[in-house]
Amino acid sequence: MYIFRRHSRTAKALLLISYCTLTVPAIAQGTPQPVDYSDLKACGNIKNEAASLACFKALAQQAGQNQRATPEQSGQKTVPQSAGSSKPGEQDATTGPDVTPPPLPPQERQQTPAVQKDMDGQFGLPRKPQRSTDSDDEQELSARIIRFNRNQNGNYTFYLDNGQVWRETSGSTLQFTRKQANIRIKKGAIGGYRMIVEGMAGTGRVKRVK
Repeated sequence: MYIFRRHSRTAKALLLISYCTLTVPAIAQGTPQPVDYSDLKACGNIKNEAASLACFKALAQQAGQNQRATPEQSGQKTVPQSAGSSKPGEQDATTGPDVTPPPLPPQERQQTPAVQKDMDGQFGLPRKPQRSTDSDDEQELSARIIRFNRNQNGNYTFYLDNGQVWRETSGSTLQFTRKQANIRIKKGAIGGYRMIVEGMAGTGRVKRVK
């Protein structure tokens, strides 16, 4: 009789475990986790029928919890989102087309007449062949002499406040009596450059040396 009851409890337990396994929600379905036979045997050896059934019920609940595992354990594979994937309608910043912005138009130079004069610091220097000299006809230089000296031929060398150095050539009528003076240098009508000194009569033919 005891053996019959024990086998009866075991059968009930197996039915209970099978029922719990089949009624687990669909989202948790997967490969059922096997119940250790030694645990079943231990529950079946309990003489008290109520305690034995409680033991079997605990095993059944444990089997159901084992099926509620992570997606990898329950058969639901998690597909990692690749670096280049994106949601529908969204452009992936890493794999999208390389759009190069159009080049900006050249900035228009809006300058006052004072700035237009010798704006590149090349006034008086020999022009390169590829450079246009059309604008050079209208250029003139305004500066201030900070010091000067005379060579053995009596020609002046002028050092301007903008860092340029100009030297007097033949045909000059300049006679300096003060160390500093405001000057203007203009291109001559027949070539070369002439210096006009503020407050002084006459002009001097000069050329730029630096």
